[in-house]
Amino acid sequence: MSGAPMAGISPEQGPPLWGPMAFFCTAPLFVVAAGLALAPDPNALSARWWPQALLATHLGTLGFAGSVMLGALYQMLPVVASSPVPAPRLSHVVNAALLAGTAALAWGLARHERAALLVGGALLALAFVLFVVPIAWALWRAPARTATVIGMRISLMGLAVVVTLGILMTLGRAGVGTSFGARSLFYLHVTFGGALWIGGLIAAVSWQVLPMFYLCEEASTATRVTTLAGLVLSGIALGALLLANVATAWVYAVAAAPAMLAVWLVHPLSSLRALRRRRRRRADESLRFWMLGLCCGPLCLVAAVASAISEDPRWPVLLGFTALWGWAGLIMHGMLTRIVPFLVWFHRYASLVGKQPVPAMKQLLPARHVRVALVAHGVSLLAGWVAIAASTHVSPWLSGAFGAALVVTGGALASEIARVVRHVGREPCDSASHEARAGQTRG
Repeated sequence: MSGAPMAGISPEQGPPLWGPMAFFCTAPLFVVAAGLALAPDPNALSARWWPQALLATHLGTLGFAGSVMLGALYQMLPVVASSPVPAPRLSHVVNAALLAGTAALAWGLARHERAALLVGGALLALAFVLFVVPIAWALWRAPARTATVIGMRISLMGLAVVVTLGILMTLGRAGVGTSFGARSLFYLHVTFGGALWIGGLIAAVSWQVLPMFYLCEEASTATRVTTLAGLVLSGIALGALLLANVATAWVYAVAAAPAMLAVWLVHPLSSLRALRRRRRRRADESLRFWMLGLCCGPLCLVAAVASAISEDPRWPVLLGFTALWGWAGLIMHGMLTRIVPFLVWFHRYASLVGKQPVPAMKQLLPARHVRVALVAHGVSLLAGWVAIAASTHVSPWLSGAFGAALVVTGGALASEIARVVRHVGREPCDSASHEARAGQTRG
């Protein structure tokens, strides 16, 4: 949005603050839980079917990534598409059901408990039905026809398929038979989830967030068309495989290739180029999150190719970990460090500008706190790579260090959000004077 970072964006049309904020506040809890689950088990990263690996994966995908992405859609859809989400209070039911359902499902996967699987599946089905229906209605009625809106539509369709497949797989694990093979369901679940749901939404959101917060140029028309076309082509190809019930891994890799190239190569390279040429040359910590996450995109593509052609079981684990905690995790963490302060500042202080002293938005979350979280996230990512490379020879010390790094990262993210949210109940004049005194002390 060169020259007009806020063009086409109407923040005043956004939902009540605690609609999306509740999702952002619960997201770090799942990172901490994943770290606690992985720390005592040296074999957790040795195979993707290991019980603790399944537990941590779903805490990461449903819990952390799901919370951030659902909250982001609740916030951004009314703002960038000028289409309010109906029944916004349902977001609190969705958040509660997502929290409880993810916990129950993760426990059921780790302990092979049928009751927990069924309860978790039911709660998650409720959460996503109550989420998808209002969001789909708002997207359908959206007057805007931008690439961001189209990307959100593709992403939401991917989510609907992912949830449906996930419920079928849960029923299968709980002893309720399905008409599809488990392997076909798994390949479709992973490809739809990673490429279309997560990849589509990250790309769509970035086309608004990066120009708005970092004053970089808009993504070119060619980049947006190429990215969206790759997502659509893979969606059609994967849908055909769903109907055909194919169970060959490389076929799914070929079908998902256009989307993977779009979200792990075209989008990262174009975004990195735009950020490098941004007007605001100073690089803050949230920007470093984005840049590191975007750099993980091509690494995911390399791991995906290796997974398709190699028999080494470490490649699929490396792909999933790098995609979830490297590419998506870093980007989502960095996005939260800008969106959460923006939302709190806008809801709490924007109307008071010019009437009484208010803190600057950057004062709500000082850079030193974001820097600590960035280092913790980077250390946990490196520790995970080392643990995966070591495979079955992972020592208890290494698994403990990796789990501890995840716990620290989740705690740092929770601390960041809590530091910002505390401004909601603070008197503006007291807040401004407090921040001013803190600035003078640091000076």
